[in-house]
Amino acid sequence: MNVEPIVLAMVSAMMLLDDTSAEEIDPDVAVRGQENMGYYLNLLSEGDRTAFREVLERIADAHAAQDPALASYIRGIPFSLGWDEEPPTDLS
Repeated sequence: MNVEPIVLAMVSAMMLLDDTSAEEIDPDVAVRGQENMGYYLNLLSEGDRTAFREVLERIADAHAAQDPALASYIRGIPFSLGWDEEPPTDLS
């Protein structure tokens, strides 16, 4: 199964909730949506987290040249989930 489109859909939803204004989506609803996504992602086993990170890195690498902001956002997801102690340094 190719999970990259599924992960990209999730990333798109996360970005939508991050980037919309209070007039577009109630901020409490946006935060609740992000918390729900984080909750379920935090249920992944350590092995699945590693596999998920690898998919994120592949997607970020594929988008780095054309959309560095997207690549940086994707690389920051493990940090936003509390899996990393420091955010990644953007090397692009």
